[in-house]
Amino acid sequence: MDTERRTNWQISKYQTNKKLIELVDKLKATTPENAPHIHAGKCKETSADGKRHLSCIGIKLLDYSAGTGDKTISVDANILPGQCEWIYAALWRGDKEFKMNQEKIVSSVKDTAGFSPVTKLTVIRAEKGKDGKPRSYPWYIKIENGTGVAVKTGTGGFMIKKDSYKQTSEAFINVNDADMFVLVHGAHSYIKVWELKTGWALLKQQQALL
Repeated sequence: MDTERRTNWQISKYQTNKKLIELVDKLKATTPENAPHIHAGKCKETSADGKRHLSCIGIKLLDYSAGTGDKTISVDANILPGQCEWIYAALWRGDKEFKMNQEKIVSSVKDTAGFSPVTKLTVIRAEKGKDGKPRSYPWYIKIENGTGVAVKTGTGGFMIKKDSYKQTSEAFINVNDADMFVLVHGAHSYIKVWELKTGWALLKQQQALL
């Protein structure tokens, strides 16, 4: 389908009367020269305007608890395809406990005060609550969006400067095992189909370069 004509990038969703979480297609292919990688990112591919290409699955979380329209809280995060598969594997195995935390700062984007966009993501499965009782909705997903000052690390990456983080929005959702499996299985299936289609095309293009 032509990219400009496509309007729905949603892969799967879970919704309650107050909240919604959806997984979104943000997958990008690498170059034919790097065909075995399939996904963009490992070889630091860039577009014509210099922006880095990174293949990922988007997570969008909406909280309608305070109302709709301007009162709706909307937050976003991205995970790598492999991280999505990690969550799926934990669901498939029936892991009792699971924890994934990540913080990302977009160092290439800065406002007039020198602050860059920051995303914090937490995905947890806890079998029991703090009271020791079994949780009916053991999966907990929280996304924070904010800003911070990017500082370079010794390995060449970037991290958030201490005490510079400012949160702008936050939302969370609790999900039971069955609904979480359906949500993530949708992305798992989509990734596999995308990899087969994209990988085959890339390998053909790579062969043409030889």
